[in-house]
Amino acid sequence: MEISDLIGMPYTKEHDCNWLASVATKRAGVNYHNVETPESKDDWPKQFRKVLLEHYKKTKAPKEGDLVVFAIPDGKETGWHCGVVTRPGWMVTTRGTVGVHLARLNNPLWQVTIRGFYEFVA
Repeated sequence: MEISDLIGMPYTKEHDCNWLASVATKRAGVNYHNVETPESKDDWPKQFRKVLLEHYKKTKAPKEGDLVVFAIPDGKETGWHCGVVTRPGWMVTTRGTVGVHLARLNNPLWQVTIRGFYEFVA
């Protein structure tokens, strides 16, 4: 999956993890169902979960184009974050201070928050 042109892009409201998942999965040949930006940030986990349940199945053997889903504690409750598997052991993701970057899946920062890998089904 070619993503070198995305690396280094700053994280913004328009270029968040949902946008990145949409672009990266399409490049891997997967028709990612974009989660529409909710009116309220509080609706994001519910909408993201709905898309996962309707279009993805959990997998134990992630491959290029699969989603990596994280639960991120945000102070009052758990938020959601996602990345996309680029090759074995690696993902592309984005976050505030770093922007779009490659990250190892076994990095302790991510390892403790991974909630699963999801393969597109329809």
